[in-house]
Amino acid sequence: VFPVQHHYAHILSCMAENEWTTKKKVIGVSFDGTGYGTDGTIWGGEILLADYDSFKRWGCIEPFAQTGGDASAKEGWRIAVSLLGKIYGKEIALSIIETLGLCESKLAKLQFTMEERGINTVKSTSAGRLFDAVSAILGIRRQSSFEGEASTALQFAAEEFEQKGKLNGNEIRDNVQPVILGLEGRCILNTEALVQLIVETKLQGADSGAVAYLFHQTLAEQIVVACIEARKSSGRNKTALSGGVFQNRLLLHLTEERLGQEGFEVLRHHMIPPNDGGIAIGQAAYGMNRLQIAEKEI
Repeated sequence: VFPVQHHYAHILSCMAENEWTTKKKVIGVSFDGTGYGTDGTIWGGEILLADYDSFKRWGCIEPFAQTGGDASAKEGWRIAVSLLGKIYGKEIALSIIETLGLCESKLAKLQFTMEERGINTVKSTSAGRLFDAVSAILGIRRQSSFEGEASTALQFAAEEFEQKGKLNGNEIRDNVQPVILGLEGRCILNTEALVQLIVETKLQGADSGAVAYLFHQTLAEQIVVACIEARKSSGRNKTALSGGVFQNRLLLHLTEERLGQEGFEVLRHHMIPPNDGGIAIGQAAYGMNRLQIAEKEI
């Protein structure tokens, strides 16, 4: 049995599908809902330096508190409340929470208390939960009947706006610092600043579809900048995009297009599903590589 970390397996599945050989290396972007990380926290928005032998966690989205346990996977407002509390502080956050209609004040205060005391709360870098939080902030879906519903609704709202062709300078901005370098020895995607941009743009009265598109576009740009920084430090020019969040056609298109513009070669899924349905392929690819190494050592 060869244990393979969840997000590493995503990247390996993408490499295997594209017949990227065992001697070659990639910058892997693994974005999904939740997966147990090697540091005991919940991962889900990861930048990995990977090959068939091993991986290094080079970067991730900015960690946040995932409060409420399993309920948070279907109740994006919980993630939104935690993010707002971290960004603005409790008092200002409570006012914003009320304005956005995320939840009652007493429920928000309970969330803050749970987070402070570490009750049913974990540290998370889940990109899927970040999408759920933004969906709640924009009033698209406060909660879901199944995991991923709010994120999918956010994608659809952004795509509907994109089809209208009404993009302008007020709706498409690039004033968010894409990454923070050196935090905890990793490259951190500045998603906290991105959420603040989303909140403040929405409070100014912007259309939810326009802000949803802004979120996708800015997150894609942050991914690209992180890959550029990874290329500088590793010399790698091949990127692999995997994980359930890349079922989002808009994010996939925006990310792939910008990576291409920056001179990257991009591996993506075409037949194997990017979500957990493809993990077994990554596990098998790792296992085959280990067996080949063992045979050579005999």
